[in-house]
Amino acid sequence: MRICRILQSLPSAASPGGNIGIYRLAQYIPEPCLLLARAADTYPPLPSHVELVPLALRDSTMPAGLRAGVFHPGVGPVGRARVQAHLIARTLRYHGRAVAVALREARRFRPDLVVCHSLQRLVYGVAIRAVVRCPLVLYLHNSSEVEALRTLPFLRLLLRIPDRVAAVSPDIARQLTTWLPEARIWLTSTGVDTDRFSNWGRPRRRQLVTVAHLKWTKGYDVLLEAVQQVFLRLPDYRLLVVGDGEERERITRDVHRRGLQEHVVLTGVLPRAEVVRVLNESRLFVLASIHEGLPKALLEALACGTPAVVTDRCNAEGLIEATGVSVPAGDPAAFADAVTALLTDEARWQRCSERSPEVAARYDWRRVAARDYALYRMLLAPPAAGDGVPPTKGSRLGAARPAGRRAGRDVTVDDPARLAP
Repeated sequence: MRICRILQSLPSAASPGGNIGIYRLAQYIPEPCLLLARAADTYPPLPSHVELVPLALRDSTMPAGLRAGVFHPGVGPVGRARVQAHLIARTLRYHGRAVAVALREARRFRPDLVVCHSLQRLVYGVAIRAVVRCPLVLYLHNSSEVEALRTLPFLRLLLRIPDRVAAVSPDIARQLTTWLPEARIWLTSTGVDTDRFSNWGRPRRRQLVTVAHLKWTKGYDVLLEAVQQVFLRLPDYRLLVVGDGEERERITRDVHRRGLQEHVVLTGVLPRAEVVRVLNESRLFVLASIHEGLPKALLEALACGTPAVVTDRCNAEGLIEATGVSVPAGDPAAFADAVTALLTDEARWQRCSERSPEVAARYDWRRVAARDYALYRMLLAPPAAGDGVPPTKGSRLGAARPAGRRAGRDVTVDDPARLAP
């Protein structure tokens, strides 16, 4: 099996956790792999079976005005048509030449399977699939992609092209059944490097920590409002914000506006070893995201024995119940109450801390990669007489139960942790 993966970029010194999951899939699936990604100055060493072809792409961060049209639509059909036209024009401007390079490399590599990571890279997969004539799998890593699908009809048309769509959380998988048959949806997950992230068993500081890119989807305005309330009740605590990004200046202004300079520390990007240390020193991991898949930073915190308070948009069902608290997104008061309650209930905190590494271990990257590898082999296997792709128990959305729903009815999805080999 020869696999071509298209992704935004590999982990780098500026973003050591960025797309680390895709890197791990390529590392742990023992098949020849061609990676097509935006060029970077540094990236982790690649195993011998993986080849990287860097693409000359500029950073294509979506402008705030366009982002508002996609994720906060208050316009009618004409306005949506303008947003779609703008997105298509941006795609051609940013990716036209890189797609030509990707097609050239794909013809040389001759993949048996093309895997696109995110809707933004789907144009590459569609072009390669048309030329190489092999199956195409699309991974959706974030609930923001589902929101874009809900808003923009042309994206829903593109969604019909991949042979399978892999969702990294049960909630994303359920929402996809609005537009796709269940048989075309795979349930996967993100993962964690349990060799690196582990509980050191050391005393904890009176400290909260969040590890995330500084961008709008992470809900930093809600988080800062929530911790402001927490610090009134627990004034000897502080918050470490680990990461960097386009929202850093705005977040810094908000910290000063709220008078939180003594309580909130923006550390910038830290080496992975330092992230492990900070997680082990902290009493609680917090994440107030308004759009997520299943955050790898949450799994890393749990692997370090650090309980968590997150929003329901973090898609942590099936694991947060034993390891912390989930609250509605966009509700700083509920977030503050959950943080305070967990920090002041030592017995509960201890139970969550003890359970967290066991829960995280179910998401070890090697287990995630082994499961996805089995799904790839299933897709490429010759179908049985009279059948489509032969089913694998527990690998597809709803595979272990009767067929679920079309739009508007509830769907029960297997816990992705139980799907790991």
